[in-house]
Amino acid sequence: MFSYLDRFLIFLQTEKRASPRTVEEYQKDIFDGIDFLAGILRVSDETLQPEQVTPALIRRYLSHLTDRGLCRNSLLRKLAAWRSFFKFLCREGVLRDNPLRHISSPRREKRLPRVLYPAEAERLVEAPGVSSSLRLRDRAILEVLYATGIRVSELVGLDTGDLDLAGGYLRVLGKGAKERGVPVGGYAVEALK
Repeated sequence: MFSYLDRFLIFLQTEKRASPRTVEEYQKDIFDGIDFLAGILRVSDETLQPEQVTPALIRRYLSHLTDRGLCRNSLLRKLAAWRSFFKFLCREGVLRDNPLRHISSPRREKRLPRVLYPAEAERLVEAPGVSSSLRLRDRAILEVLYATGIRVSELVGLDTGDLDLAGGYLRVLGKGAKERGVPVGGYAVEALK
């Protein structure tokens, strides 16, 4: 199974252009499943073969994850990794039938994010202080996150060339390598200067 997994991970990187983090998460999720399935079948992880995986085993694995207290969204992520992996195996001719084809997904949990009150947001942004260059950097990071609502992963990917202080916007590379312009408020612009 591991040789197929290696090919799948290369496929994700090269053809799907998945982010390194996505590839790493898929690898972890599939390793976790391989451990469980191999244990149930009483074979080693290395000798487990894709054709040994049945819909009943996948349901048992999902039940095991639920019993472990895994939240629904994490379970959905693991299931998505396995669906992609087996879809890849079918496309490559390793399998004729996808054992996950008839496995339905549980509904995604919808939780509203906790909103910060203005006083809480102000305390958060001012927490680093301004007594050193590192503290100024941290404060600018918090100002940008608060002012724009971009993801931390998007912030980490920013470069100075993505910033237009005069125009008051950032060029952000989001999910799926999609680029978008995001307005930046005055406080964040000042913090970045």
